Amino acid sequence: MSILNFFSKAVTGYKNKTRTLLGHKVVYKYTGKSVLFDPFTMIRELQYRFQDATILDCPVNLEEEILTQELREPEYVLPNVIFTCKIPEGEFRVKRFVRNPGNKPISIYDFF
Repeated sequence: MSILNFFSKAVTGYKNKTRTLLGHKVVYKYTGKSVLFDPFTMIRELQYRFQDATILDCPVNLEEEILTQELREPEYVLPNVIFTCKIPEGEFRVKRFVRNPGNKPISIYDFF
């Protein structure tokens, strides 16, 4: 762990990793294990899947279970990973929240 990472973790609770994705310098701030993800690919896949999307019938009990879950309370839950990148339009930021209610892990991504 570098000295900069040591002080960053002491102050914010997050460790930092810098990578290059698609020619952009990106910074991951994370707690615990480093689970790095690629938001650029996620957006591309979402656009591709949206074009071929079909409506599926969801069992009522699963839908109710999802709706009743408290997935996130922003003022109390901190993101596990924060992705930041400078792009021509400004700063691109993605926060990944992970909850584990029972034995069903849930990841929520906030794109800014």
